[in-house]
Amino acid sequence: MIPPEMMPFVGETLHYAVSSILSGTVHDAFKKVIGSLKEDIPLKHRQIPKHNIFIPALEGYALNPDQPILQEMFYNLLVNAMDKTKQDFCHPAFPNILRQLSEDDILLLYLFRQKVYVIGAQGEYITDKDIKPLNFPYWDYFLAKIGKKKVFSTVWFSIQHLKHLDLLRSTDITKQGEDQSVYDIITTDKGNLFIDACINNESRELLNKIILENKVVTYSTENRNLKLQEVEDYLKKYDDKKDDSYRRVLRTYDFMKCSKDAT
Repeated sequence: MIPPEMMPFVGETLHYAVSSILSGTVHDAFKKVIGSLKEDIPLKHRQIPKHNIFIPALEGYALNPDQPILQEMFYNLLVNAMDKTKQDFCHPAFPNILRQLSEDDILLLYLFRQKVYVIGAQGEYITDKDIKPLNFPYWDYFLAKIGKKKVFSTVWFSIQHLKHLDLLRSTDITKQGEDQSVYDIITTDKGNLFIDACINNESRELLNKIILENKVVTYSTENRNLKLQEVEDYLKKYDDKKDDSYRRVLRTYDFMKCSKDAT
């Protein structure tokens, strides 16, 4: 059962609905997130959330304890649903959309929101729009942005999945030579609203952290799209010296300082 002291905040109308899906560690996660919501939402802004947003968002939060970026995004949906000044940012479809996304999907969507990329008509390459695509017939440049090894099928599937959910779209074909053509890839209006509703400062920092750590992992192989300043910024922000990721980044930083590739 939900502790009585939490009832005024959660709302009696949610009591039995939420209790029916909570047990064990899920109940513990619920208590934790309610405590955080009470701190993050001013009392005068609190409202009883819509059931079709609150319950699936809460369930998504509780069922992803090993996926911090997904947890943070579900949490932001909870904040928007329970804060009357932010409720317009939250649509009932968003929790269900988020449940269908992997970490790679979110990384790609985050990347496309920041910049326009182009994709070959046959999917043979993706590259920054500012770089002539025909001079970049491979995925290396694009994948280096998120530090991923070259796995064509995985990235291509994520892009198609995001397009299927209407979060990304391709523009009309832009001719780039006699036999080749490309599309611009951009986030849709729906995709922009979804990102605004799910990604806050905390989740943005987590995404940047994941991207940096992925770059470090692939730095010694095909990915050289890693700047010394990026690593320094990471080490300043995430200084848990007992953490394996921190130590891995620190080793790469030491190597880069002695390397001619460092910039």
